[in-house]
Amino acid sequence: MEKIKFFGKTFQNIFLVIIGIEILSIIGFYFPSLNPLFFIIAVLLFFIISIKRLDYGVYLLLAELFIGSKGYLLEFPIGGFDLSLRLGIFLALFVAFIYWAMKEKQITFFKIKLWKYFLAFMIVIGLGAAIGYLRGNPLANIFFDWNGYLYFGLIFPFAQAINSKERFLNLFQVLAAGVLASAAKTLILLFLFSHPENFLIWLPNIYRWVRDTGVGEITELPNHFFRIFFQSHIYSVIFLIISFVLLNHYRDYIKSFKKYFKSHWSLLLMCLLSMTLLFLCYSRSFWIGAFVTFVLIFGFLFFKLKYKFSRVVYLALWLIMGAVLSVGLTFVIINFPTPGEGTGISAASLIKERTSDTGEEAAARSRFNLVEPMTRKFIENPIIGSGFGTSVKYESADPRAVAASEDGLFETFSFEWGWLDFLLKIGILGTFVYLLLLFMIFKLGLKIYNTSRDPLILGSLFALFAVALIHALTPYLNHPLGIGWILIVALIPTIYSAPSKNLK
Repeated sequence: MEKIKFFGKTFQNIFLVIIGIEILSIIGFYFPSLNPLFFIIAVLLFFIISIKRLDYGVYLLLAELFIGSKGYLLEFPIGGFDLSLRLGIFLALFVAFIYWAMKEKQITFFKIKLWKYFLAFMIVIGLGAAIGYLRGNPLANIFFDWNGYLYFGLIFPFAQAINSKERFLNLFQVLAAGVLASAAKTLILLFLFSHPENFLIWLPNIYRWVRDTGVGEITELPNHFFRIFFQSHIYSVIFLIISFVLLNHYRDYIKSFKKYFKSHWSLLLMCLLSMTLLFLCYSRSFWIGAFVTFVLIFGFLFFKLKYKFSRVVYLALWLIMGAVLSVGLTFVIINFPTPGEGTGISAASLIKERTSDTGEEAAARSRFNLVEPMTRKFIENPIIGSGFGTSVKYESADPRAVAASEDGLFETFSFEWGWLDFLLKIGILGTFVYLLLLFMIFKLGLKIYNTSRDPLILGSLFALFAVALIHALTPYLNHPLGIGWILIVALIPTIYSAPSKNLK
């Protein structure tokens, strides 16, 4: 098995592009009049690149996805609506796809192995919007509830552009660049907010920039630790799982640890950074999803690949050591000595804060308060669902929601319980079609892995399982961040069934 390249030319180019986007986003934040200009320039350049090379357009689109969370690093105001950079490049890529489909006189989507399942789910999504409209749900609610699923349409340009194994592997260089950029941004923010005495003049604007661009949240916890959470941190979980599987595989071929470290130090470092982001995001749903997935990985190694029990324990100890190092890195950053008072946070307090008294937290109480009203609404239309835009009222523990409500109830169509959200809006039938799509991705992917023993396939499938698991508590499979990973993994059966051939 050849070594997978994560840090080649594509990685370097994409990382530089990401830095450029971040710089433009900061300038656009401080000088709002320039933001629309930067938006037009970015989308126009993206479109030109996509017309010349559609695969480069896919790489750039994924780069924005991996770092942008909600997609508003740049925006263009149109009346009362702000057009996000994500939507701008989405539309540009689709126009470029139409150009390439006409040029090549074919739509490659209909040649991929899973096209029927994708088409079936697209029909489900269309019916969900129609049902929502027929049930009288507000049009604005329907649109904002439904628009995330538009990302499934990108399977058309993805299939058209990523038509060889080389191009497919380049996607993982884009992933590495995105995770590295996200790690750098997160650690810098953690350092700045952990030393407020030195950066007080800058912190309010930095906080507003992170929040206004939709990248993530910065929250001070009772122990004075600042939680830095980006929705796009889901890709650090994905990269951690893939890199762990790969590093374990490479260890089979290099017996000397010194040679192993020298050959794979960059991937080991990225694995540590991914684990650090997993800890720093302070997301219990991420922690649970990652923990269960790693338990399954160890089970797979032991029962399926027949690893010795001692080796499985050895690998688990390595993972635990990585977790200790990631906590240690966090501890060093927040307590790094600078002129001023400092935070004085202990590493133990970071874990204790997040693993105790969960029932008392407003977010946790609100989430559990949602279960009963969502279940009641699901029971009303269990087979086909109530449609997109369906809202429920529940008792929120969020002080902001309580203050804005006269009866103490809060109404929303956006829910934390991802799988229950599917059942409520697209019913048992729609949820079954989605599960069928995921099942076929796993089935065909595992079939190819069983013949090729390619660890990248195995890691990608386990990462998809983690996203599906996390979706139960924090919605991702109805959002571009989760859908983007589905689109990537769904290419595996087609790409690896003919790795040396171009689909065209």
